Amino acid sequence: MRTIRISITTRLLSYLLLAGIVPLILLGVSSFEISRRIIIKQAGEFHLQQITDLSAYLTLYSEQIESLAANVAGNEAIGEALGTKEARGKNQSDSFATLSTHAKIGDILNGYVRVKGLVSIDLFSTDGKHFHIGDTLDVRDVDNQRVRAMLDEARNSPTPLSWRGIEDNLNQASTQKKVQTVTRVIRYFVPESGKAEVVGLLVINIDTTV
Repeated sequence: MRTIRISITTRLLSYLLLAGIVPLILLGVSSFEISRRIIIKQAGEFHLQQITDLSAYLTLYSEQIESLAANVAGNEAIGEALGTKEARGKNQSDSFATLSTHAKIGDILNGYVRVKGLVSIDLFSTDGKHFHIGDTLDVRDVDNQRVRAMLDEARNSPTPLSWRGIEDNLNQASTQKKVQTVTRVIRYFVPESGKAEVVGLLVINIDTTV
């Protein structure tokens, strides 16, 4: 009789344990699965929002650079400075005019230095003149062969602005050895020919971490 009572007690305890533990286990498993799905969904939405925000930022930044390039390329004083041929055997008056032109172009370009991530702006004329603002004042060490190649590529580009990607900085004295380079040809109306001709190249160098 006692054995029967123990057996009944054991079975009753087993049923109670099963009735109490199994639902908890099922609840725990279902809660974990629901939580996992919610976390995955939220993480996906978060990353999607980040990508959307980054895409919007890059679009806005590229539009800012395009606007900068259009303003510089469309500036009449810059076009005139690049299109004016320098006379050989300069006298003192010519030298003063050249310095004045450099100062004037420098003032124009300085209006754009606040653009985030901007390393430098360079203007190269087809006859060798060079105007520069940026992180270095030393622009003596410039690869002119690369400048000519960049001018040819920009001249033949199907779009006004060429995003060249990350490459070596033209200004080898710069602390930024690798930059994101953007180029655009500059045209100016030449009375002798009666049409707008390519007079130079605009090179915009941007920090690669932007």
